[in-house]
Amino acid sequence: MTSPGPCPHGATRQRILAESGFDRDEIALLGIMRHFFQSFTLPQTQGWAHGLDLAHAAFPPEHAPNLWVCALAVVQTMRGARMSGFEFSNPDCPSCARGVSDHERQLMEVISCTRRGQRSRAHTAALLLCEGNDPAGLIGAAGHLARQLACALNAPALHGGKVSSP
Repeated sequence: MTSPGPCPHGATRQRILAESGFDRDEIALLGIMRHFFQSFTLPQTQGWAHGLDLAHAAFPPEHAPNLWVCALAVVQTMRGARMSGFEFSNPDCPSCARGVSDHERQLMEVISCTRRGQRSRAHTAALLLCEGNDPAGLIGAAGHLARQLACALNAPALHGGKVSSP
């Protein structure tokens, strides 16, 4: 896989997000988390607010704020366990956002494998992401996010005033 294309931000070679194997909901969660990362890097962007907007666009409105908070908990526990930086794609650049960095891929693998009950793979990805430090907090936060996402996706969604089944 190659870079998503020319980028004015100097993005490194990344995998294509659409070819990553993550589902629509996982890609939405990554988008939300990218806005948190952006907020930490460039506070003036207020990326956290854009992340909340994305949560409302991607998930049932009654579950969006909770999923946003759960995504923040995943990010914060991961940040607490890592010692080095975290490479992420700029959520505001269409070219950058089409790619997924190795760090993002590892983070999403923790979440994806947790959702699918692949505990060993989730633990391995978390251990790598936490750079050998204790991954228990990250695994716990990912498990909570996975449970809340399952709850949100099994609930009827309100779209445009109409109730639709999942």
